[in-house]
Amino acid sequence: MLTKEYYTLQTSLERRNTELETVVQEYKAKLETYEKLEMELDEVVMQAADRKYTCICQQPEKKKTLKRSDFSCQNRHLLAINNTSVGFESTPLG
Repeated sequence: MLTKEYYTLQTSLERRNTELETVVQEYKAKLETYEKLEMELDEVVMQAADRKYTCICQQPEKKKTLKRSDFSCQNRHLLAINNTSVGFESTPLG
């Protein structure tokens, strides 16, 4: 009698373990997708920031009046690049 209950419980636990492993695999796949999307979005944001900085730097010298906010944006951009290269999360721009 005790042996039968033991095997019933063991079978039940193995089934539940398999179900949970399946759920974990599904969540891992979703997480990988979200991380790839985040990386693509970060890349697009960085490209937009590069274009903005390039446009500011290519203005004629007499019209080039950089504001303090332009420098802080550039610094955030460089900080985001440095943090990404050493493995930190990227910082939001803007």
